[in-house]
Amino acid sequence: MKKGYVFLAFIVCIWSSLSENVYYVEKDGTVLNLGKSESTQAVKERNMLENGGKFYINGKENAAEGEKYKAAVMSSTMYILKEKISDEVWKSEPEGSYAVRTYDVDAPYVILKDLKIFGGLDENIIPGRYSGHLILKNGKMYHTDSPDSFSEEERVNIGNIDTASIKQIGNNYFKDKNGIYSYVYEYFSAQSKFLKIKGADEKTFQVLDENYARDRKNIYYKNKVLKIKDTEGFRLLKLWNPEPEVFVIGYSKDGIYYRGKKISSTALQGKAEVIGKTIFKDENQTYIFREYEPEIKIEKRNIPVNAKYTEWILDDESYYYDPYLDVKTAKSEDFEWLDNGNLFRNGKKIYLISPMFGIMEQKYDSDTFRLIYNDRYNNKIASDKNGYYLYSGDTTGWQFREIKNEKIKLLDSAENINGNLFYNSAVKKYYFISDLYNGEVTELTGIKNVSGVLLDSYIIGE
Repeated sequence: MKKGYVFLAFIVCIWSSLSENVYYVEKDGTVLNLGKSESTQAVKERNMLENGGKFYINGKENAAEGEKYKAAVMSSTMYILKEKISDEVWKSEPEGSYAVRTYDVDAPYVILKDLKIFGGLDENIIPGRYSGHLILKNGKMYHTDSPDSFSEEERVNIGNIDTASIKQIGNNYFKDKNGIYSYVYEYFSAQSKFLKIKGADEKTFQVLDENYARDRKNIYYKNKVLKIKDTEGFRLLKLWNPEPEVFVIGYSKDGIYYRGKKISSTALQGKAEVIGKTIFKDENQTYIFREYEPEIKIEKRNIPVNAKYTEWILDDESYYYDPYLDVKTAKSEDFEWLDNGNLFRNGKKIYLISPMFGIMEQKYDSDTFRLIYNDRYNNKIASDKNGYYLYSGDTTGWQFREIKNEKIKLLDSAENINGNLFYNSAVKKYYFISDLYNGEVTELTGIKNVSGVLLDSYIIGE
């Protein structure tokens, strides 16, 4: 693996122009001119802007924080990252050392020595995102989220593991000179343990995910041999709901398995595929995974396998389907998605898909309803002939609430062109949402043209 120098701790967006200025819009609508735009960059992790060699926080110059940022950038280039252990840990130099990311913006990495770090552990998390590390130090092992700071309370019972020869095969599977083990994590580290897999064939042993593995003879869940005849055809699907919890199901011609137990004798046809969250399909049928303790079920759904999944529902040319309630609804000719999968129009009705309440009919005037604003965090502003409305997840109770601030009306006939920025071409004026949750909108006076918005509050324009 090639060595790479770290310049990862800081996310920047660089802007440069000869004729434009940088402006900062305060929450009360005051616009501050910070001067000509010269190699302007937003340092997102510090909510800081650099312009012309000066640093600004909340529109005010802050030389001290700027110096800290420059020092941290210089120090971060000293670390050489070799092999990635996890998102926070890399093997480093000198040999046997680890660079651990601290998320301290002033000291982004710390170098650890005289130990071993194993990563990629734990279960029931979004695929590809792992938490937790095993630390081997002085013959003792610890399970911790913080490799640079662990205690005796996080010590793990390693039993008869030979710590001199232990190696990580992958995820929760390890080996030493005596055999192969499944590491089983418990909430209290002292109860975590290594379980030996009796009879595992080391030459053909293959890790499938955190808790499943195979060799030439068997499929394993942790250290347990599953009674599966079709071992060659065994595959895994990772379902999730709600995030970040993951439900891993295995399937073969023998049936469907969850947590090492057979929960259905259904033999999926061909290659199965996750459609979204707990919904999956094979070549002929759509299914939903239902985890209702103590009963766990796989249920069939009368949904075409070519239907498309959004936040909550599936739809095709004629219907939209609620897989949870097992209901289908005919689409009208003017069916329309109003955003990226949470808001739609069907006939004379507007519907919001809420993670808390499901598909909710909205009592708005369909003829005049329009979505004005929809950001990357799924915050929305909508309007109809009767008023303006804000949706902001749990902040608004997972539904729209009325905006009573009269300044929101400045967005009438305005188009959202960039972030919080709007433009009314009829009157040739720019408007800026300075406080989303209170509906505070500001007219940007003295600015002719706007070319960009940085950190939601800094504007590049002339």
